[in-house]
Amino acid sequence: MHGESLIEIKGKLPELMPRLWRFAIMLTRNEDTAEDLVQSACLRMLEKASAYAPNSSFDRWAFTVMANLHRSNLRRQKGRQKDGEEALATLPDEAPSPLESIFHDQVMTAIAGLSTEQRAVVTLVCAEGYTYQQTAEILETPIGTVMSRLHAARRRLGWLREEGDRPRAKD
Repeated sequence: MHGESLIEIKGKLPELMPRLWRFAIMLTRNEDTAEDLVQSACLRMLEKASAYAPNSSFDRWAFTVMANLHRSNLRRQKGRQKDGEEALATLPDEAPSPLESIFHDQVMTAIAGLSTEQRAVVTLVCAEGYTYQQTAEILETPIGTVMSRLHAARRRLGWLREEGDRPRAKD
């Protein structure tokens, strides 16, 4: 069973890497820390291959492993604060227009202002498309907590929905 799980994990990991990377960036707000988190999560998944049930949702299991590792790292670092601004965005595949760049920077800055818990919920629900229940399972938190964190995050990010605040191209 362990060998089959390991083979399945090795086959699915490459396809999931961009999503794991995006989730790690949203959790850590730092490219170097995100890279370490992704590597640690991949290593943990390979080491704990026997814990993965074949034919179950690999994505959810992988995100749960990463969220748990991040939570453990935060506990270890409690009390230590890092100085300075931390990178938020990865290099885009295509060069965005200047207007898109401005809006992207505004969105990333707004998301960076959310708590770690809110960023995790926003990423899983809004970017990854998980249901509230799936997000609750991944983050190992009650569904009501997921809903309240998402509601609070949406309230803080409410300006994103207002037409007047979004940069627009001149006609």
